[in-house]
Amino acid sequence: MTVYFVKTHHHYAPYDDWYHLAALSGFDTCMQDELDIENPDHTYIVNHFAACGLNGNDLPAKAQIILWQTEYIKPERYATEYGPNIRRFWHMDAWQAEQLNHEYIPIGSHRDLGYVGISGPYKYDIALLAYASSRRQWYFQRLIEKFNIAPNCWGDERARVLKASRLMVHIHQHDNMAAIPGIRMALAAAYGLPVLCETPADMGIFNGSVYFGGLSVMPMNAQIELDDPARLSDYGHRLNHLLCQQYSFKRVVEGAI
Repeated sequence: MTVYFVKTHHHYAPYDDWYHLAALSGFDTCMQDELDIENPDHTYIVNHFAACGLNGNDLPAKAQIILWQTEYIKPERYATEYGPNIRRFWHMDAWQAEQLNHEYIPIGSHRDLGYVGISGPYKYDIALLAYASSRRQWYFQRLIEKFNIAPNCWGDERARVLKASRLMVHIHQHDNMAAIPGIRMALAAAYGLPVLCETPADMGIFNGSVYFGGLSVMPMNAQIELDDPARLSDYGHRLNHLLCQQYSFKRVVEGAI
């Protein structure tokens, strides 16, 4: 059996790490219009955008097509979102997996996605690396007033920023969307970067490897973490071990298939 991760012709930067993890883990990729659905020895893993692109192809697929969902989807609209050929549905977040009756398959990571070594000197207290939605803006401003915040960036500049940051902070993008940011966790793990995350609806595999806290006390919790370098280091090592070893990307995918 050959496993392919399916790319779209439309480039969406947040998924670059997903495809990079697939390549680092030894999986092939193909474009959205290159699927050989008649081959029963092929398994295709698609994300939300690639899955939507399969609509309109109603020929029964002999290949196994799996949607590995990273996006938050409202359960009431989900049934009409995708075509009939998707055989299995995975979700990276335990809470959404239960809501949607999907298999909970948390994203793993790979050590070569990032860098774990001698860190410092640290230029930034906190890396957010997140879109400033209306819900996040007020809280981001409170953090900006108190801490030295890393800029949002991609590519080589992002690698430099993550090496020079002490803590990653995640705030949920919208109300009633209390999900774990799977790809961001995989990225932080590859750098051994500890994460302070707004409390999710379900911690899944991350309980004990990520520091979870309420949104109203986020700046205080960030200060507590930053004031304890040994604790920061411990959480960074725990997350790295969890996703780069215990639940590595390759191990998770092969085990789930």
